[in-house]
Amino acid sequence: MSTIDATEYGLKTQESPPADAMMDRMGNLVPPHDIGAEACVLGSMLIDADAVVPLVRRALTPEDFYRPAHGDIFRLVLDMADARKPVDLVLVRNELHQRKQLEQVGGIEYVVALAEGVPSTANAEYYANIVRDKSLLRKAIQAARQIEREAYGAFGVRDSASEVLGRAQQAFYDLARPMENENEASLGPEARKKLADMEAEQEHGRPSERRVSCGFPVIDQAIHGLRAGRMVTLAAKTKAGKSTLALNMALHVAFQGEPVLYISGEMRTNELADRFLSMHAPIHGDSLKNPRSLRMEDWEKLRRTAEAFDPLPLRMVGRGLSLAEIGMKARETGTMFGKQTALVVVDYLALMKLPPAREARIRVGEFTRGLKQLAMELGCGILLVSQIRRLAEENAKPQLHDLKESGDIENDSDAVLLIHTPDGDRHWTTSHDGKQARESWVKIAACRDGTITHWPKDGSDAPGAIRLRYRPWNMLFEAW
Repeated sequence: MSTIDATEYGLKTQESPPADAMMDRMGNLVPPHDIGAEACVLGSMLIDADAVVPLVRRALTPEDFYRPAHGDIFRLVLDMADARKPVDLVLVRNELHQRKQLEQVGGIEYVVALAEGVPSTANAEYYANIVRDKSLLRKAIQAARQIEREAYGAFGVRDSASEVLGRAQQAFYDLARPMENENEASLGPEARKKLADMEAEQEHGRPSERRVSCGFPVIDQAIHGLRAGRMVTLAAKTKAGKSTLALNMALHVAFQGEPVLYISGEMRTNELADRFLSMHAPIHGDSLKNPRSLRMEDWEKLRRTAEAFDPLPLRMVGRGLSLAEIGMKARETGTMFGKQTALVVVDYLALMKLPPAREARIRVGEFTRGLKQLAMELGCGILLVSQIRRLAEENAKPQLHDLKESGDIENDSDAVLLIHTPDGDRHWTTSHDGKQARESWVKIAACRDGTITHWPKDGSDAPGAIRLRYRPWNMLFEAW
């Protein structure tokens, strides 16, 4: 029997190190680092702390230094600067002596050598970036090893492959993100920047922050549109139209050329496609289930609609996802359409993979907090669809406290929209094209920086109340 040549099939019995990898005397791989760059950063700080510390602290933390002694010196100089103490070799030596770290870092001779080894402090920021790059590479190696352990551990464990991949993507995404302190600013410059953005919006009509229209001007005006980093909750009882309104908003955002991820826990992708076709054509939903009932003009409407959908950046997922999977799909959606995802629709809360916990309140709270954090990390809007408790009266108007686990949802949402579609013949109206529609109302029950509205009395108009027409057979909401 002939033996198999492993190299012929791309197989290796032992992993070969990269040609440019650093090796120690025993032939082991050494994590990426640059001791020279670390020394230049520290030396520059010792020579001119007032000028150098503000520059390097934006890029580095003590943990970014490969040599622990360097991290100790870096932390000490930052502490002295924060305490408004002058920084020089004598005072640094005294501080190290008080902390019982002088011998640990190599003695005063080593500290002096750091300062004398820097010809100029002009390149301190350049060296700091080198140190940070090496630190990121070490963290990437650590993340890869953790992912490897999780992947091996997934055999016989409840975590699915998608869960492991979601955490892997999150880990590397966190490494690629800017440092937390890069989203910090002094009040004066930040206020001037905000004012300049507002003036540009007034002059050119471009929003000063990333936001998209939901398709209903009155709702946009109340909550200032679907904005990046914000989570809006849309809630109603069964068959009141909450999924339909979410579908309408998602399609409108996609027609603005903004990428949308629509996640449905109760409809498969072919069912979602049916509803989008019925909505935009518009064609009665039952006719799509019975093509023989379609007329020639219906077929023409559907063909035009399908052609209009071709370039739309709208991605559908027909199953409940976990937080990690939602983050992974949202990033993939942005990559797929070549533009950062603008809106993620989660339809609906109870059908997603909630974190494991004994109490439903804790599971919901962890999930909604995670969604809000995800909106901020990805710079997108999140539209969360939720269900309210069964109301005692058939036509009772839902209130904020009727939301299941309302406390956590309200706390984590930037706005909560409640839908009320009353039953009864007197609540039918005529749509723009002469077809029958149901009267429906939207209440802005909570909004951090927008308008709170109220339910109308006896179906009449009330200040701030948002009235819509609902055509359930077309999966369509229209402005009144």
